[in-house]
Amino acid sequence: LFRSNADGEAGLPGSIFIAPHSYSDPDELILYSGTLLFDTNGVWSHSSGMSGRGEIISDYTKVASTPYGFGISKFSFSKLYLGPELSVVIQGPNALQILVEGNATIATNLSLNGSASQNGIYSGDAGPGGWSSGRLLRNTDYPSYPSPVLSGMGPGGGIGLGDPSSASGGGSFGGLGGNHHETGNIYGDSNLTHLVGGSGGGISGDTMGYAGGGGGALSLIIGGDFILEENATLSANGGIGISKGPGNSSGGSGGAIRIEAANIQNLGRIEALGGDTNGTGGAGGGGRIALITAGTLAEGNCSALAGSNPDLTEDMQANDGIISIITSPTIPEISEQNLTFHSPTSALSLGLTDGLDYNISGLPKGLEIIDLELTGTPEQAGTFTVLVKGANRFGEANNTFTIHVDPG
Repeated sequence: LFRSNADGEAGLPGSIFIAPHSYSDPDELILYSGTLLFDTNGVWSHSSGMSGRGEIISDYTKVASTPYGFGISKFSFSKLYLGPELSVVIQGPNALQILVEGNATIATNLSLNGSASQNGIYSGDAGPGGWSSGRLLRNTDYPSYPSPVLSGMGPGGGIGLGDPSSASGGGSFGGLGGNHHETGNIYGDSNLTHLVGGSGGGISGDTMGYAGGGGGALSLIIGGDFILEENATLSANGGIGISKGPGNSSGGSGGAIRIEAANIQNLGRIEALGGDTNGTGGAGGGGRIALITAGTLAEGNCSALAGSNPDLTEDMQANDGIISIITSPTIPEISEQNLTFHSPTSALSLGLTDGLDYNISGLPKGLEIIDLELTGTPEQAGTFTVLVKGANRFGEANNTFTIHVDPG
């Protein structure tokens, strides 16, 4: 019996897992064809008869003072090659973490996508490591009456309401889900310290609609070089929502993909997309992607875009997720900023990137850096030299730039 993802509440179901009696546990995993199964209850197997065991790690994270339990299934190899003719299936309740001592190349697709619910009364499944969608609690004695609902699960689960006229919220993670007044929390960090996936979308009313589960969570920790080949995709996308009848259903948020290696070359595609929807349901917010290397990085095609709903206004659309690039720190050259005393400054981009811990000194009174942008109202005139320091696990960098505040 293994513990799977839950919301820290009593009464949630556990899981029963039946595994092979014996394992071959090869040191290297070099596969060109056939079918490879990663079951995040703790085992992997290949259609050739090869198999192995992993390690289950249980932990929890707090979001808005509420604990959320999660599990990670960890598999270790000395070398990894997954060829283009290989089919990979990933299933189970826990996030997937693959550790490779040497080099790793993936030339096929790895999917940890969420899915849509069935007939409204069954939750949309999350990808491994994510959280399921909301669902209806069908009243079988009075089927024509509006049904009570369960909101989407997870820290960013979209809220569902029993009234069919009420809009449900999309799942949130790196970005806020659609219908912002009915969504859960944004959570996680740029390093993906806690390997958790996306949250489920909500559902409202007596509709037979389909809400989407959150995308799963994948971590690749490679001691050597990592290559994602052309035409290969790593995905942890949120499930779609489909609104039908008088009610509405929302999409799940994108999940998490974290890659850490000596050098990273992405020739394929990496995505953690929010789930689309229609009607008055909210689309899923984008997930999180983290690429971490002290060496060379070819970022390639990465996307953590939010889902969309063509039937909602722009202000109710979901927000994109976050792609964090963590490399040896650099601070860009920042041009001189010319401002006016007591004149509000709209947010100015300084070219700073997510993934560094910044320390900024020398700003004129009234100005500050929010979300890596310069904003505020200067309350001092003059010329100011601003020092920007950025640090991460690979070291520290610094640079200066000048702000000139005209007295007006």
